[in-house]
Amino acid sequence: MAPSAANAATGSAGLGPVDWIGLARDAAANGRRAVLALIVDAAGSAPRGEGTWLLVDADTTYGTLGGGELERIATLEARAMIAGERPWTRGLSRRALGPDLGQCCGGAVVYLAEPIDSTSMTWLDPLMHSMADAGDAAIRFALSDAGVPPTILDTAAPAQTRIKKGQTPDEITLALHDPRPHLVICGAGHVGRTLAAFATSLPLRTHVVDDRPEALALIEPSANLTPVLADDPAAYVAGLATVDAAFVMSYSHDLDFALVRALIARADTRYVGMIGSASKAARALKQLDAAGLGERARGRFVSPIGAEGPPGKEPGIIALGALSEVLRILRPDG
Repeated sequence: MAPSAANAATGSAGLGPVDWIGLARDAAANGRRAVLALIVDAAGSAPRGEGTWLLVDADTTYGTLGGGELERIATLEARAMIAGERPWTRGLSRRALGPDLGQCCGGAVVYLAEPIDSTSMTWLDPLMHSMADAGDAAIRFALSDAGVPPTILDTAAPAQTRIKKGQTPDEITLALHDPRPHLVICGAGHVGRTLAAFATSLPLRTHVVDDRPEALALIEPSANLTPVLADDPAAYVAGLATVDAAFVMSYSHDLDFALVRALIARADTRYVGMIGSASKAARALKQLDAAGLGERARGRFVSPIGAEGPPGKEPGIIALGALSEVLRILRPDG
């Protein structure tokens, strides 16, 4: 896994609560071994709770278990697994942070070590799609038979919250939730690509949707950004489980108008920003009125985008202003 230059030390900056999924999938897809250390139970004054994660490969760590001796030991154990010095198999580790590790914060944690390799694609792919679409999933790890791949479950499945001292359960079920708002960028042109690049460092989970594979090939995926090739982008955005905000900037005015209609018709979308001139915006509003969506567009449809940002027509300037608009709506309290 190659982190960006800015994150070369630990690869942890800007990572969210479930970004291990995309990072682990990247390792698996490229035939690289890694180990996921995932806290599945915490008690007392442990610095981090259930769901906290650390992904370790031969050279880099991503995420954090809270630092300190716990993280150092988890990293050493993971690297020993990768090097073949420890069994390449799923297992639990229990640590009392004071007595075992000498950490003054006290408390105790139980973390799962899950080996990641090319065979992990069988469960990482469906898990990633579930999280990208809905922001929620549940995953079950078998402990009685560590050779069984993790199972993706209905999100209504109960999560295991406590593990009795001295006992190892047959399985652990963990509910996963990504609280970050879902942003959809419709169009992978020069402004769309710039928006996508900026969005990777923001507390958002982002889809970039286009029907042109050559345009999407210029988008670099990241832990919180997914390029999506869709034959019918308007139908795709209409069918997503959630869309909190969207930018519309395809190569076609007609496609832009279809996308705007599909997004405004949704009940959950709080911001729909379309790139273009005031006259293009007026045409879009006229079409929304004709479709009976004029009232729903009020306060949600914004065009041109980024008008309150710094002056300029460069893609970076437009992206900066537009994302500022979105964040003021999606995160009014910071």
